[in-house]
Amino acid sequence: MQFPKESDTAPCTSPGNTPNIPIQGLHHYQPYGALLEFCGSVFRGPGVGLWERFGQHQFVARFKFFLFNPDFSRRGSKEVMSHIRHTGPDTFEATATLDRFDAARALTAQGCLINGTTARFE
Repeated sequence: MQFPKESDTAPCTSPGNTPNIPIQGLHHYQPYGALLEFCGSVFRGPGVGLWERFGQHQFVARFKFFLFNPDFSRRGSKEVMSHIRHTGPDTFEATATLDRFDAARALTAQGCLINGTTARFE
């Protein structure tokens, strides 16, 4: 996987035009590079993807999830690519880009920047 440079992506507005809004989720980095991601929203499905080591204390992860309308019809999908840096034995920071697709799989937004922090759940 290659992590896109900021210059490779187009600017994108954040939900509610508020950058870096808190979005809670659970990420399960499984052995051999599998990734499962769950977010607390009824209008989106779980994320499924891959992760791999990118350098010392650095990783790249990519996952996709589906979006749904209030009537539960499929609205589209989003794909997330994250550059992860371990900041301690149980913490990391991530910078990600998000691409949004409509139900016909047409790209509707590209390169939305997301910053994240996390701590290990035990």
